[in-house]
Amino acid sequence: MTNNLKGKDFYHGTSWEAAKQIEKEGMKRGKPWFNGESYIWLTLAHPQAAEYGKQISGNQHEGDESKYAVVHVKWPLDKTEADPEYDETDESLAQYDEVASFRRTPYDIPRTAIVALEFYDNDKIDNESDK
Repeated sequence: MTNNLKGKDFYHGTSWEAAKQIEKEGMKRGKPWFNGESYIWLTLAHPQAAEYGKQISGNQHEGDESKYAVVHVKWPLDKTEADPEYDETDESLAQYDEVASFRRTPYDIPRTAIVALEFYDNDKIDNESDK
């Protein structure tokens, strides 16, 4: 998948099953959190997304973290905010011309924003399986 969207590179770790759904429909926000809002969680770092994908897959498959996926999207930075679950804030990093790497967006992300979907099996990209 390629596109000509402008935006920042973001990554989202998930399970194979969820990535297949994302490939068809784009990324949809989940159930509302305690504040009544729902979000999609993103990161600026691929390794962080991969680790989260492993955790999600392990939770869904009785601890088996071997199969996970990373979704790469282009998305406007101004449609995201620092994830308050982490100590990292945009304000604290502004002096370095950086922003928090753990982010969230209150918007659904359309399929057209997806740059790539990577399916992993035992930390290697799996191009042979039926996805």
